[in-house]
Amino acid sequence: MNLLPYDGITEYDRKVFDQDVSESFFRKLGEVIAWANDEVVMYGREMAAPWTPELQTIRKRIEEISESSFSSSLLNFHHDGSERMD
Repeated sequence: MNLLPYDGITEYDRKVFDQDVSESFFRKLGEVIAWANDEVVMYGREMAAPWTPELQTIRKRIEEISESSFSSSLLNFHHDGSERMD
């Protein structure tokens, strides 16, 4: 299924992590990520926050599946389901 018909291609695979592992990541990331609506700026440059151990585990698994490497990620937290990205 192509979820990005105009600007790219993405593939959805439900079996990357089982339900228990997924819920554990969700809880832990909710605790350890400093959720904010701003960017980290150092030396006049926008910088990404460091990878948490949980995100490193997720990144490693996604890199194995996709046979690609990633140097950053984007995390969005939608508080109640009514928020969205435009």
